[in-house]
Amino acid sequence: MKIAPLDYSTFWPLISTKNLLPQFLDTGDTYQVFALESNISWETFIAKDGGHNQLDFETNYKATCNQPLEYRSVDGLPKYASAMFTDNLSYWVDGSNGILSIPTGQTGYLKTNFSFPFKLQGIDFHWDGSNFGDYINFEAGVYNNNDASSETNFIQLSQYANKYRVIGSDTKSFIVDTVKTLPPTYNGLNIYLRTTYVNVGSASVNLCVNLIGYR
Repeated sequence: MKIAPLDYSTFWPLISTKNLLPQFLDTGDTYQVFALESNISWETFIAKDGGHNQLDFETNYKATCNQPLEYRSVDGLPKYASAMFTDNLSYWVDGSNGILSIPTGQTGYLKTNFSFPFKLQGIDFHWDGSNFGDYINFEAGVYNNNDASSETNFIQLSQYANKYRVIGSDTKSFIVDTVKTLPPTYNGLNIYLRTTYVNVGSASVNLCVNLIGYR
């Protein structure tokens, strides 16, 4: 294992860019923070001296550290993601916050962000009454200045469904081939999963979205 020490201000942008899961040990006088990447351990030390680094860590990072590096079943054995999860740490994110009615000729958006790293396995769409030419996009991204009130601020980081054409009433599942871990933030901006439904027809449409994944 290669130990790669970093200063505090360099550590967080690096592991955010690499989508790594930070871990920490409280040694009494310091926090030892590290993130594993293959055979590299990126590390930084934070003195518990009441200074800026301690305050920043405890306010912005500590609560989301020490997430599991490997998904395990209730018996402690390694478990690999499948299209359906069964134990109490795994779930389908249901459609209770993912139901959308899109009026004639308009575009509708559903946006979700998490306060913890979310392991995305895929997404289900269920639509009713779609018009010929309607389509769906599904993306992960951030908003400039964390202003999610305007879709012109959206910056795409990943694309999972791109102008997928829908018509009538049906269901479609998009599965991520390798489970993708999405951190809560990227360069200080909140990461969102965004569904876009473009209604180009003469009838309103109903859409239900289910995220498939686990924490």
